[in-house]
Amino acid sequence: MKFIYPLICLTAISCSPVSEKYQLPPASELGSKDAKLRSEQYQYAEQIYQAATTVKAIQPVTSQSKKAISLDEAYEIQSILDSMMSQKYGHVTGHKMAYTSAASQKTWNIDAPVSGTFFKKQFVKSGGSVEADSFIGFHIESEIAFVLSQDITQPITSVEDAENYIKSVHVGLDVPDLRFDRSEHPLQLADVVAMSCGTHTYLIGKGVPPQGLDYANMQVSLDRNGEEVYSGTASNVLGDPRKALVMLANQQLEKGNYLRKNQVILSGSVASAYFPKDREGRLGSYIGKATGLPSVELNVK
Repeated sequence: MKFIYPLICLTAISCSPVSEKYQLPPASELGSKDAKLRSEQYQYAEQIYQAATTVKAIQPVTSQSKKAISLDEAYEIQSILDSMMSQKYGHVTGHKMAYTSAASQKTWNIDAPVSGTFFKKQFVKSGGSVEADSFIGFHIESEIAFVLSQDITQPITSVEDAENYIKSVHVGLDVPDLRFDRSEHPLQLADVVAMSCGTHTYLIGKGVPPQGLDYANMQVSLDRNGEEVYSGTASNVLGDPRKALVMLANQQLEKGNYLRKNQVILSGSVASAYFPKDREGRLGSYIGKATGLPSVELNVK
């Protein structure tokens, strides 16, 4: 399924595409099985959208389906959700990669990362704030982020090739929201993909040119109220975070989409996310750092 993308703009983030409001294709264009599947996908997307906007957890969609939800079907749900989210949160301004480490991929029995979509109103300037109560399952990660210098309309074959598309490199904070109630049913990979990898809030620090950065020895960390709560090396992301951009760009092309100039790409976590057990643990000042890059700060109130 493909969508039509009107152009929009965000200050400091260039015009980006987003799907128009999703509508089910006419029944005459679908077989009975396809029509039922599309209807179920729409219902699941609507549930996730309601969870995001009302801050009330829902049961994993995989626990509601009578059959297993494939990764492709989960991305179909994500596409429908993205269309719904754009009506409230504005236009697409970037993407994130998830499960970029070998350990996380082994856990989910996958051989490539998965991705989610960011929207205009999910962007917060460094030094800004977000409400703790706007999350169901708050967690936060410090990551390497890229801002694109041009559209990526053809496959990328190497990190050296990827660097030709990078305008600047930043420390980014990905602050996802886990919107499912896991008390009765375990979370499946399809749930994560369907909810667009939990995209909620993201921000980036000031950028530097991409040339000459030593990702193999780049230390990435996150402090909460002056105490380090997360750390790792940039090479924990697929051996080189630029590989995340390679994979994402090629995945988008396979889906009939492409990454756009000035979109922000969060490459993935270098360690397990900081995931506080209670509301009090969410509150505070978070500072993301990486060797050779300006820091980024978020206040959670």
